Order: sequence, then structure tokens, then C-alpha cells
Amino acid sequence: MERPVLYGFGGRHCGLLVGLIDAFAYFGAMMFNFIGGVVVNKEGGWQDFILILIVTSILATIIMTTFLYLNYRDSKRDLASAVFG
Repeated sequence: MERPVLYGFGGRHCGLLVGLIDAFAYFGAMMFNFIGGVVVNKEGGWQDFILILIVTSILATIIMTTFLYLNYRDSKRDLASAVFG
């Protein structure tokens, strides 16, 4: 039976790991709101803000795709070792 991803990372301290991820996410959102507000308040700031959103979205997509591919590759290797032994 395959374990959930966070359980594999956190083990019995999975709740702490989720709490830390949430804390970093809230801090990141707070910083993004502050920096985004400063960018939008300047002349022509909305164009810069949209550019920040686009770049952030592209980076998040690349990171997520890489993580999912590596997870898939590791699960194939684990499956092959379980089947062949």
C-alpha cells in the first residue's frame, strides 16, 4: 500500500510539517501582498504587477511539474523493485 506523500516526508510529525508549510505560505502571501501593493501604487504599476503574476505562475508550474515527474519516476522504480524483487 502506497503512503501519502506528506506522510513519507513527515512520518509521525506530519502535522508539524503541514503547520510549517502553512506558516511559510502565509508569510509568502503577506510579503507578496506588501510588495504587490508597492508595485501597483507606482506609475504603470499594473503592468509590472501582471508580469510578477505571470512569472510567479510559470515558476510554480515548473516546480510542480518537476516534483510530480520525480515522484512518478520514483514510484515506477519502487513498483519495479517490488515486482521483480
